[in-house]
Amino acid sequence: MRNGKIVLFVLLFAAWTLLSWSVDLEHIIAGVVISALIALLFGDLFTSHARRFLSPKRYLWFAAFVFVCLWDMIKANLDMAFRLLAPSLPVRPAQVEVKTTLTDETAQVFLANTLTLVQWMMTVDLDTGKRTLLVQCSNYNGDDAAAFVRPVVMRYERLLERVFE
Repeated sequence: MRNGKIVLFVLLFAAWTLLSWSVDLEHIIAGVVISALIALLFGDLFTSHARRFLSPKRYLWFAAFVFVCLWDMIKANLDMAFRLLAPSLPVRPAQVEVKTTLTDETAQVFLANTLTLVQWMMTVDLDTGKRTLLVQCSNYNGDDAAAFVRPVVMRYERLLERVFE
């Protein structure tokens, strides 16, 4: 998968350049060497569809995904803080198995990790073959935990489909 290695090298070197914010020869050489080494070692694991990363629209959708996640993380952390400070607020745990519409394994992993970071949930298991997630939710409203989890999953799926598929 040569294209995956090239795309990974370009993305890593761009990130290196932005983070180091220097055009000194030493920084550039270090960035090229480290980016090339990582791309050679892990380029085959990076993605199965490297050409998808050439579309600028995907980066805009990824930025939107990041902002949605950050907002949801803030809301979830505030809610959990209120629940810790006010023990009278209920915490109702449940486990729900959710089927995802995402077919790309990278997108499924992003979805699982995103659910772990936000919305009072934690992904316990991911089966990429069956495209199912086992989600532990800490607080749901009502009697049906699946009805609480599914809309959250669908919101992130719509964004991740535009980024990865």
